[in-house]
Amino acid sequence: MPLLDFCRRTGLERDAVENLISVGAFDGLGIPRRQLLWQLPETLRLVGSVRPVGAVREPPLPMTSTSDVDLPAMSIQEQASADYFILGLSPNTHVMEFYRSRLDGLRVVPIDELECTHDGVLVRVAGLVACRQRPGTAKGFVFITLEDETGLANIIVNPQVYEEYRPIVRGELLVIIEGTLQKQNGVTNISARRCFKMPRLRAQEQHTLPRSRDFH
Repeated sequence: MPLLDFCRRTGLERDAVENLISVGAFDGLGIPRRQLLWQLPETLRLVGSVRPVGAVREPPLPMTSTSDVDLPAMSIQEQASADYFILGLSPNTHVMEFYRSRLDGLRVVPIDELECTHDGVLVRVAGLVACRQRPGTAKGFVFITLEDETGLANIIVNPQVYEEYRPIVRGELLVIIEGTLQKQNGVTNISARRCFKMPRLRAQEQHTLPRSRDFH
């Protein structure tokens, strides 16, 4: 069994192997992640029964029937949640994909559509706060890098908007920004006018988010 061989060769602790399984390191085996997590304790038990070369040989312990248990595969949301919790990102799914159908009804556009939107147009975008900066030399302006499943957007929050929406600007990881699109010398920014919290997801769609990178 590849998982047994891996555990025997590496000697990794259970938590480390669980994390590797949870983020898909063993997906190539064709065994669902939840099934591997279920089998892991028994696998580690068998690893513990294997003696180093030259040690007294003992009869192998019998394998129990954990591999026969039929468990449902992890949903895409569960896989993404595990990715964000362990890695801080997901190599396969962006968290904003779970919100997109609801955001369409709020007139929120994907960030990559800003390329074909004219300067001066009022737009709404939404995403994960990848970076948040409020330099002491910026006279109270806040600069946010917003990330969705299509790209990145630079958000400029002036002092007045910052004071009005301070809890959202400072504390939320997922936000909706309404503002004026500014295009100048090949640089695209959004000058924020209003900021909103992201609509809540159903319980089965909940996920773990990474922390934003904040600099002051």
